[in-house]
Amino acid sequence: PAVTPEMWRAHALRGFVIAGCATTFFWALTVLPLAEAGTLSFIYPLIVPFMAAVVLRERVRPQGLIAAIVGFAGVIVATQGAPPVEQSPLHAWGVSAVLISAGLFSIAMVLLRQRAQTDGAPIVGLMTSLFPAMIVAGPAIAIAPPPNWGDWPLFLLMGALAATFMYLMARAYAKAETQVLAPIHYVELIFATIFGIIIFNELPRIQIFLGAALIIAACLYITYEERRLTLKRKEFS
Repeated sequence: PAVTPEMWRAHALRGFVIAGCATTFFWALTVLPLAEAGTLSFIYPLIVPFMAAVVLRERVRPQGLIAAIVGFAGVIVATQGAPPVEQSPLHAWGVSAVLISAGLFSIAMVLLRQRAQTDGAPIVGLMTSLFPAMIVAGPAIAIAPPPNWGDWPLFLLMGALAATFMYLMARAYAKAETQVLAPIHYVELIFATIFGIIIFNELPRIQIFLGAALIIAACLYITYEERRLTLKRKEFS
């Protein structure tokens, strides 16, 4: 569809949310192991129903509250056994940054669902890359040192992967509800763990796996309940 002023405003708002989400998460990766940051970020599917209630006026059901409580317990478990302050003085800040990022990501996913149904995947994918780039470019140029020339191919590769990711996400969220698709993101934990071990030699603590199990169980529970209620509504209709 043609890009309208209303679409520019909506995607600009989402661009600020994504820029904040990316900045806090990428900073957390500088002080946290990859698998730990990934596990903590998976609290976002439990936040999505509450954000959808605010943005889309969807009703939060008791099942969502139960899942949120269990998922938060998983976050508490995952943070146990962290290295002492002497070894990792910024660990607590890293955990806080991931949780803030997860909250922002949940807002971004709700807004993605809202826009993908009307704007289409190409527009959403383009705007998702364009606006955050415009927002962070100024501070990046002013504050951060320029990347080494030898790193540019990796940055271009990351950009291509991210653009493909956003396009596929837009296609998915245009076809299915946010709370149905969110748990599928848990395959990221498998890849984060594998890459963390192979590339960074980071072996996750047992608490990370236990916390991840609780968070995943909570999201699978809410997904099952949503599917059951959907089938029940179809039977009565």
